[in-house]
Amino acid sequence: MFRRSVRLAVTVIVAAAPALGAQQRWTVTASGGYATELDQGSFSHGSLSVQGSLLRPIGAHLALGLEGGWSRHDRLHQHVEGEDFGGVLVNRDWDRVNDVWHAGPVLRWTPVRGALVPWLEGGVGVYGLHEANDYRTVRQDNGQVLPDFTRSDDRTAIAPGVSAGAGIDWFPGAGRLGFGVAARFRGAARPYDDTILGVGFVALQAGITLR
Repeated sequence: MFRRSVRLAVTVIVAAAPALGAQQRWTVTASGGYATELDQGSFSHGSLSVQGSLLRPIGAHLALGLEGGWSRHDRLHQHVEGEDFGGVLVNRDWDRVNDVWHAGPVLRWTPVRGALVPWLEGGVGVYGLHEANDYRTVRQDNGQVLPDFTRSDDRTAIAPGVSAGAGIDWFPGAGRLGFGVAARFRGAARPYDDTILGVGFVALQAGITLR
């Protein structure tokens, strides 16, 4: 899935290059990688993260634009065997998935321009949060499901969020098409828990840039 997403992003950017024209000053980026929760439990791990941005310079070293993307930053599987429920031994499973969509303005600072370009950026935005949980409890002796302790639930919310990132791009021959790596932090409120900063994760990404 990740390789197909990268190939699609490359095709779109290369196809868009003639339309942008050499006189245009827009910067287009597309990247993908791995996102993971900051608060990691022993059973939890992350998954895919993808995003894109469109930036326009507002000075010698600053660019302002919009970005958007999606991350599956938390996947949990917990299995417990032989738990005592009132004298009955049971096996219990808990599966959880957390996804987030985000979109909003971003400001990027680029100290130098050339073949090797480091940058820092920060942004704010709207975050769409989704959490899905599946709980299953069965008797260990016969596998019978205990309905009072077996359920599935989904919840979603819209919340404000912030981001910060750092990266470096390499433009072969100081040309327009570059390749880079980046690390980004994202944090958002989690309204269904009444938590100001309830979602926090880091995304490590590689991508392409057309300037």
